[in-house]
Amino acid sequence: MTDRGARQETAELLRLVADAGIEHVVVGGVAAIAWGGAEFTQDLDIVIPFDVPRITRLMAALAPHRPRHWTRPDLGVISDRPEYLATFRMLLLLTDLGHIDVLRACEPVGDYERLHLRAGTLELDGRTHELIDIDDLIAVKEHVARPKDLVTAVQLRAIRSKLPPR
Repeated sequence: MTDRGARQETAELLRLVADAGIEHVVVGGVAAIAWGGAEFTQDLDIVIPFDVPRITRLMAALAPHRPRHWTRPDLGVISDRPEYLATFRMLLLLTDLGHIDVLRACEPVGDYERLHLRAGTLELDGRTHELIDIDDLIAVKEHVARPKDLVTAVQLRAIRSKLPPR
């Protein structure tokens, strides 16, 4: 069983999501690292369109890796129907490949459709993933306002200052 501090196979989790044909935007710590930040992260955060077909594909892709609710791993492998899971605001999942937080929206920016409009791309293992726009990521980090997020926001602002103007 995987827990905090155990292996985190972010690239493999992203591969599973992409291969399942699920539109997604990478946000959070992985996105900060992709932009050049020095953040340490123990999970993968993605925003997807939350609907039954996508949740069905997500859970099928993760099934071999024993997805459990991160906050209640004692409940065992998730057996809830996708129709029920699609009503959640987020799925905080613990798998044998590590943690993946699947979000309906990323405050204060918005849902997948909003993030998608400004997203860039992240190439990894021959697959293309959408990457949250750096300005949107700064807004998210400042909104969350944990000390580590505020440090990351400062780093991202410094990186942003070196990018060409839009």
